[in-house]
Amino acid sequence: MENLNRRKCWLWFPIRFTFYKVEKKYDDVELIITSGLLSKKVEKIKIFKIQDISYSRSLGNLICGVGNVKLLSGDVTTPVINITKIKKPKQFMEELEKLIHDERNRVGVIHHESNVIRSPYRR
Repeated sequence: MENLNRRKCWLWFPIRFTFYKVEKKYDDVELIITSGLLSKKVEKIKIFKIQDISYSRSLGNLICGVGNVKLLSGDVTTPVINITKIKKPKQFMEELEKLIHDERNRVGVIHHESNVIRSPYRR
């Protein structure tokens, strides 16, 4: 999970004050987004609630070596999470997908296109 710690970049320099971190707390795995310099804003989302992931890179992003990842989740407070201007967005997306799949299997959650449903056959 240490590989998924990222920082928002300006051009190719990671000098922004937004951090993306995947952390295991107690029994849950969460994506934690911390932003701000003088005042802090922290958003948390449980990994298994993420329903869809996509990434994009514009020409400027390609030149600077960064990209954007968009997460759609079943969370009520943050249904869309845009992770912008991070290095290696495709690698980040693939590692996050693997974590999501592993966490869903561990928790016993089945994902359908319409909903995230807890399986009645798993504990």
